[in-house]
Amino acid sequence: MPHLCEPRHWPNLTAGRQALLTALALHDGAFPDATLAALAANPADVDQLVADGWIEETTPGQWQLVPAAPAVIALAPWSMRREAHLALARQLGRNPQHGARAAAHYESGGQPDTAGRLWLATARLCCRHHQPAEAGRAFAEAIRLLPDGIPEDELVVAVHEFGACAALHRQSPDAIELLRTWRNRPDWAGRSLFQGHAGRVLADLLARDSRHVASAEARREAARHFLPAGLGGDAAGELLAAATTLVWALRFSAARELADEAIALARQHRRPDLESQAMAALGLTLGMLGETAAGRATLEGALDVALAHRLTAQAANAYRLMGNVDDYASCYDDQTAFRKAIGYCARHDQPMIADLCRGCLSYSLFRSGRWNEALKTARLVSRKPGVPESSRAAGIMVHGLIRIMRGELRPGVGLVEQGLLLGRSSGLGAVELYAWAALAAAHEISQRPDDAAACYRRLMEYWLTTEDRHDVLPGFCAAVAFFAQRGDRTQAAEFALPLQRIAALTGSPEAIASAHCATAELKLLDGKPAAAIPALRAALQAFAAHNCCIELIRTRLRLAAALLAVGQPDDARVVLREARARAVRLGCRPLAALASHALAAGNPRRTKTSPSATLSPRQREVAVHLRAGRTNKEIAAALGLSVRTVDMHVAHLLARLDCRTRTEAAARLAD
Repeated sequence: MPHLCEPRHWPNLTAGRQALLTALALHDGAFPDATLAALAANPADVDQLVADGWIEETTPGQWQLVPAAPAVIALAPWSMRREAHLALARQLGRNPQHGARAAAHYESGGQPDTAGRLWLATARLCCRHHQPAEAGRAFAEAIRLLPDGIPEDELVVAVHEFGACAALHRQSPDAIELLRTWRNRPDWAGRSLFQGHAGRVLADLLARDSRHVASAEARREAARHFLPAGLGGDAAGELLAAATTLVWALRFSAARELADEAIALARQHRRPDLESQAMAALGLTLGMLGETAAGRATLEGALDVALAHRLTAQAANAYRLMGNVDDYASCYDDQTAFRKAIGYCARHDQPMIADLCRGCLSYSLFRSGRWNEALKTARLVSRKPGVPESSRAAGIMVHGLIRIMRGELRPGVGLVEQGLLLGRSSGLGAVELYAWAALAAAHEISQRPDDAAACYRRLMEYWLTTEDRHDVLPGFCAAVAFFAQRGDRTQAAEFALPLQRIAALTGSPEAIASAHCATAELKLLDGKPAAAIPALRAALQAFAAHNCCIELIRTRLRLAAALLAVGQPDDARVVLREARARAVRLGCRPLAALASHALAAGNPRRTKTSPSATLSPRQREVAVHLRAGRTNKEIAAALGLSVRTVDMHVAHLLARLDCRTRTEAAARLAD
């Protein structure tokens, strides 16, 4: 077969054959018979090009240029190459699977508008085929090429499809960067409808990526674009969503501003559903800021709007948030608002809001000392299918808190860590505050002071990123006592200062009581126990009025220490017995053990005995192995107990022996 595919033979080819060769050269890959026939002006041209050695059949029914041929195609004039691109684009565009290649040919052929539309269609096809990476690349090309006159409705549908595809396949980070790039293009700044919906999709993806504050900012920007697009209701909805996100993330100033804007827009556009929800968000924000009366009044207004328009979901939400405001006023012993909300939800078929109520109720029950009911409620919301993630996080956290306070450290820590991850995912800033305080308590119980100190530092670091004035109180109060008893006045004072500021800002009884405790700890540290006693008694009175169960026990323990220091052992014993009795009723074994040890150590009439005399028979068995230097796992195997049970016995042993480490306890037992 002669080979005539050389530059010198190109001018001898007919225009039809030159055009066909140009198309073959511009196409990356082989042509099937049907496409080759569609591109050829005359079937005889194909026969002649095969005979002259320009093209060959690589596999049955598939044709391409011979390897040497593409070098001569540079001789084709620009107009011929352009027509070849367009011919290829028309042929490839008939098959949606080849949309990307067809779009590239349209662009090269001088038709960017057509190319942009085809890229957009290709992106949507990739979304339907669950190919988020390919969809992202196609969208990027579409945004680059689409004409100004394209209907924005098409873009809105496409961007929502892309967001859903990326979220489904956990490609949020890549999709977030693409969306930000598209929205920041100067030539797209005026496309308000697209910018609004792209911002909404971006916000959803940021929330899925646990970047909740950034998500709220994206919603705020989306609202700014919806307004000039004539979508005031959509703008109000985005502002409401941003405010709700920020209030649960403990960013109250911005949440308050956005809620006010959302209320005004909802009223202007006659959206009572959004108005009620925005008023509820504002009421919660006020309550979390310590403005309890204003918060309750605003929530009552939200409820009135909802009931007037028969909006059962919004009414249920307002009832629920009234319970939250009560909690932020430290009214833990009165769960009336939560129970009314749950009842309302049951009557009006609002199971999701009922589950949200139960998650909050479980924490209220925990703080007020109703631990069995708290556990029952927490387990329900953490195990029930379909429960909102935030409610599940709260339930798991409460379950973990109770297990830790009962000395069941291993399962308790595991639950707290699980709740922390879920809380971060759902944007609940309070869960982060609870978690670090709980983990610090677990380390204190297991006599790991350095780890406890690290957790208290993490608590402070996170709190400094928020505007919280309530949820941090138990953790900071415990931190002051911890550092003061270690003799670290600098860190004790660092944690005491926010308590005093919060008390001054809010006037909350719990905050004032916590500030009194902090003052007392610093007085004790300075060797002024007499000055600490009035502050501790004032704290006890406030904690008792609101039934803050753990704080009552801890404050009594510290009051007893102050009373002993000023030579009042009889009064100290009374206080310690009250602390122990309350701890025993709760099943709070670590604090009960501390009270028992303090009673034994502070009783001058008690005869001197061996350290093991205060131990139970099982604890004496554990003590024998502890003295021998065995690990908890080895002790569990020797005694036929679970490791968790041995963990608890060892913690009690250390408390009763007044030892901080296993080595110290072993040495004392050996003596």
